[in-house]
Amino acid sequence: MCDDEVHLGLAKTVVVGVLKNNTSDKNIGIRANIDSLRIVEASGKPWSSQTHSGGYDSYTTIWLCAAKYLAETRHFDSTLHVIFQSVEELL
Repeated sequence: MCDDEVHLGLAKTVVVGVLKNNTSDKNIGIRANIDSLRIVEASGKPWSSQTHSGGYDSYTTIWLCAAKYLAETRHFDSTLHVIFQSVEELL
């Protein structure tokens, strides 16, 4: 039986996954930004970026892979809160 949870729309833009291993009363959390900054590239090239991720795309991918690995293997001794937050600057 799986007691894992997903909470959507916290503070409008936050998603929290809760992975429970049920072997300890410890709680830990990992957090990732999932937004990008609006920056117009001035190169004038047709492939110019309209947004700048600042590395958030790779950062988010790493945390998603870590969460997937931990959900599949349960190699942790706690309740794990995986927090994905965007546009915290506007909150």
